[in-house]
Amino acid sequence: MAKQQQQSQETTPSDHKVIFITGGSSGVGRSAVKLFVSKGHTVVFTGRSSARLEDAIKWIQPSKEERSRLYPLILDQESLESVRNAVTVFKSFNFPSLDILINNAGCSNPTLRYTADSTRVESTIFANTVAPWYLSMLLIPLMHSGSRILFIATGHHDPERKDFMMRMLNNDAILDPDMFNKLDGKENYTAMAYYKISKLAMIWISYVLAKQYPDISVLSACPGFVPETDLGREMPWLMQVIMKNVMHYVIPDAVTAHQSASEYVYYTTSDKLEGVTATFFSHGEIRKSSKRSYNMEEANKFWNLCCEICNTPEHIINL
Repeated sequence: MAKQQQQSQETTPSDHKVIFITGGSSGVGRSAVKLFVSKGHTVVFTGRSSARLEDAIKWIQPSKEERSRLYPLILDQESLESVRNAVTVFKSFNFPSLDILINNAGCSNPTLRYTADSTRVESTIFANTVAPWYLSMLLIPLMHSGSRILFIATGHHDPERKDFMMRMLNNDAILDPDMFNKLDGKENYTAMAYYKISKLAMIWISYVLAKQYPDISVLSACPGFVPETDLGREMPWLMQVIMKNVMHYVIPDAVTAHQSASEYVYYTTSDKLEGVTATFFSHGEIRKSSKRSYNMEEANKFWNLCCEICNTPEHIINL
């Protein structure tokens, strides 16, 4: 990992991008890193440990030239200090600017727990939404007009979806009008309910961010159901086996990590989407997000909650 501290790059070809992607050591994120670097881009990708990052590089099997454009970076999204440290290291790389930020990392915790930084939200919401918000706010000053930010959410934030996964999942939490008073998870916590809330909140953040920073394209997307993802890494081992080896037979629209990663490339580099912002995508197409995701009063309220948790009062919105 010495490269993380020592490698720097002053310039990049004008048609190639500097890309920062979280959760790049496994699943769709890892496949996206492989695709981006194969297309000539410079990729900073995060993982929770040096070992996971090195394993990802071995899996990617980059050429010597491609390896020179890969920048592994440790980031634990359950720690605000880790977010700050990651940004400090990123700045040390001395890139002229950041073209693309992909907030891809996510988790679903089987039991209720909290991070050291806050008990106002449980750990899934913290890692999936608060930390990506904080990371984005720290990196935006390094971006430029025309840069893009992509938040990887899920279509399952929408309780009106009628597919198999939604029929088997309880939507009470995400429909609860008093949801804001229950973000700590102390009342009826379930892993999937709070995962869905975290992704609804992520879409809220993307819409507010697009309004606050009109020169940057801010998109959110459902990656599709990807059985090989590492999302359920903290589930019991039997559930992990079922997720990775059985569910793709049950859910007909399941996709591979490579297929989903190809959509990441489209959303963040296609000229067809230049200037597109405050937009939700699924399977490469513009889609409507849930009705509640367009409630800007709630969106602004959650934004301000992130400001309070991260101690950034300068970003608070007057409601």
